[in-house]
Amino acid sequence: MAGVVHRRTLLRLRGGAQAETYEFGADMSQLMSLIVNSFYSSKEIFLRELLSNSADAIDKFRHRSLTEGTPTGDSALQISLIPDAEAGTLTVVDNGVGMTREELRANLGTIAHSGTKAFMRALQDGQADGALIGQFGVGFYSAFLVADRVEVYSRSDAQPQTHKWESDAGGKYTIEEAEYPGLTRGSAVVLHLKEEEKDLLRPTRLRAIVKQHSEFVQHPIRLWEPLPPQGADGGGGEEPEAAPRSEWSILNEQPPIWMQRPSELTDTDYAKFYKGLTNPWSDYMAVKHFEVEGQVGMRGLLYVPKEPPFDIFDQLAKGKGLRLYVRRVLVMDKCDELCPEWLGFLRGVIDSDDLPLNVSREMLQHSSRLLRLLRRHVVRKALEMMNELAADEEKYAGFYDSYAKNLKLGVHEDEASREKLAALLRFRSSKSAEGATSLAQYVDRMVAGQEDIFYIAAESVEAAANSPFMEAFNQRGIEVLYMVDPIDEYALQSYPEHQGHRFVCITKEGVQLPGSADDGPAPEDRAAVERLCEAMGRLLSGRVAKVALSERLSQSPCVLLTAEHGWSANMERIMRAQAMSDTKAMTAMRSQRTLEINPAHPIIRSLASHVAAGEAADGDQVLERSVELLYEAALLSSGFVLESTSGFLSRVHQLLERDLAASGQPPAAPA
Repeated sequence: MAGVVHRRTLLRLRGGAQAETYEFGADMSQLMSLIVNSFYSSKEIFLRELLSNSADAIDKFRHRSLTEGTPTGDSALQISLIPDAEAGTLTVVDNGVGMTREELRANLGTIAHSGTKAFMRALQDGQADGALIGQFGVGFYSAFLVADRVEVYSRSDAQPQTHKWESDAGGKYTIEEAEYPGLTRGSAVVLHLKEEEKDLLRPTRLRAIVKQHSEFVQHPIRLWEPLPPQGADGGGGEEPEAAPRSEWSILNEQPPIWMQRPSELTDTDYAKFYKGLTNPWSDYMAVKHFEVEGQVGMRGLLYVPKEPPFDIFDQLAKGKGLRLYVRRVLVMDKCDELCPEWLGFLRGVIDSDDLPLNVSREMLQHSSRLLRLLRRHVVRKALEMMNELAADEEKYAGFYDSYAKNLKLGVHEDEASREKLAALLRFRSSKSAEGATSLAQYVDRMVAGQEDIFYIAAESVEAAANSPFMEAFNQRGIEVLYMVDPIDEYALQSYPEHQGHRFVCITKEGVQLPGSADDGPAPEDRAAVERLCEAMGRLLSGRVAKVALSERLSQSPCVLLTAEHGWSANMERIMRAQAMSDTKAMTAMRSQRTLEINPAHPIIRSLASHVAAGEAADGDQVLERSVELLYEAALLSSGFVLESTSGFLSRVHQLLERDLAASGQPPAAPA
C-alpha cells in the first residue's frame, strides 16, 4: 500500500459527478445521538471500530481472492493511520474490498444495518459466501464521537470509480464521485476532529489506543509519524534539517500468544504475557492454553493468579473477569459474562471468530446461545486446569488455601459443575492429622456398615476436635470431617450427598452411628435417669423441646442438639454475625433444641439419685441450680451463645463461694 498519499497538500479532489444529497433513515438523528452519547463508555473506542471495519474489509478481499481467484496486486494487505496536525484530520486507510456507490448508500445510510451481524446470521443458515463481511456496520458511526465531519472515500474492485460519502451527522449525507490519491482499492475514512479531540493526532496517543484495543488485529496496522530531525542529538554537531521527516511504524508486531501452539511457547512467554495482562509485579500459579472447535470456535489462555485478588468477592468491584476478543479485536476488557462468580479470580483472554455483536462491540447479546457456549467451555477448561493442579498435592495445597471459598461457592451455585467441584474439595478431619482429605479418600476409609459422611461445623479445627459430639465417633473409630469455613454449610445445602452418601451433621438429631454401643444404664438405674429427664424438661421448658438419653457421649455430662433440618449452632453463630441479619428470620430458622444427657456421667448419676430419693420437688434449689449450670455449660460446649452471661457468671461465683466455704476457706470480706 505504498501508494497511499499521506501529505495534506496532495489530498486534492479531482472533478467527478455532481454530489447527491440523501437523508438518513427514519429516526436517524435520534439514534445517532444515542450512539454518540450513550453506547460507548470511552470515546477512544472509535478507533477500535474503524480498525475492525478495515480488518473485516481486508478479510473479505482475501476471502474473495482465494475463492474467486481475484488478484491481490503488489501491495501488502494492511491498515494505515495518517494523522495530519495541520489539517486537523485523522485518516484510516485500508486496501480491502472497498464499496461501490450503491454499497456506500446501503451500508452508511442506515444505522440499523450491521454487516458483521448479517454475515454471522448467514453463516449459521449455511448461505454465506463471504459477501457480507467487511461491509461497514453500526460501529462506523462511533467516528462522530470525536469528529464533527466524516468523509469516506471508497473504491471497489468491481467498479473503476472512487466515491466519497460525507456527513456531519446532521441528518443528511452526500455521495459523489471523487478521488483519494493513491487509493486503488479499499476505503479511506477521513475524520475532521473536533477541536477538543486534537490530542488524538499525537502518535503516542494513537499507539496507546491501538495497544489497548487492537494490538492483536491480524493485519498490520501502520502509523505515519514524524522522526526527530537529523543532527538533533544534543552534541553540537550537524545542523538539524529544516523540514521534518516521517516514516511508517508498525503498531501491532507482537502476535497474539493464544494463537500460537503451546509447543512453540515457553514459561517465559506465558509469564511475560501475564505481566502485561495484569501488572509487572504479579505472578501466576497455573495457566491453561486451549483451543475449542465445534458449534463455537474459541482460543484462550486462563491464568490462576498466585495471590488472590483482594476484591475477589466484592460484588461492586469492577475489572474482574476475562478479556474478550472477537477476531483478535478487544471487545471487552473485563467480560464478567464469560465466568460464573466463583471463577472470578481467573485472568486471561478468550478469542472467538463466531461471536455475534449487537449495537456496538461493547454490548454483547447477553442471551446469545454462543455466549453461553463460550462460558461453558471456560468452566470446563478451568476445571481441567484445577484437576491438573490436584495431581501435585503440594502445588494443589497452595491453590486450595487461596481459592477454597471459590470452589465451595461453585458447589453452592453451579449445578452443572457441582459434582466435579466436590471432588476438588479438601477438609481437615479426625483422621487427617495435619493434612487434608478429599471426599473420595473419606469414602475409602469408611468403617463397616457406614453409609453416611459425618461432619461437624465449628469455628476452628480445635473447637471441632474437642467438641463433646466427637466422643462416640472417636470411640468407634469413625472419621468426621471438620467444616470450619463459614461457607461450608451453605455449600452442603446445595450438595446434600456425594456419590450416594449423605452428609450428616453430628450435632443434629437423627444421627445413626454404625458399630456397636454399650447397653446403657441398668434397668433400675434407667428409671431414675428417665425421671431426671422429666424433671429437667420441666425446669427447661420453653428453652429445649425435650431432654433425652444420649448414645453419643462418653465423657461429657450433656450436649444440646438441633433439629435435623434446622440451623446448626455454627450456622446460628454465623447468621448472628451478619450486619443485615433479620431478627424475625433468625427466630423462624432457629431450630428446636434437644438436651441429651450422659447416663454414665457422675454428675448425671448423682442428680438421678437425688431425684430417685424423692428429694426433688418444686423449689428444689440444688436441682434447679445444677440443671441451669448444666444447660449453660451445654450451650457453650455445643457452640451456642449464652442466653444470659450475667446470670451464668453469678451462678459460677456462687458455686465458688460454696466450694470455698465447704473447704474452710471463706472468701475475705471486701475492703
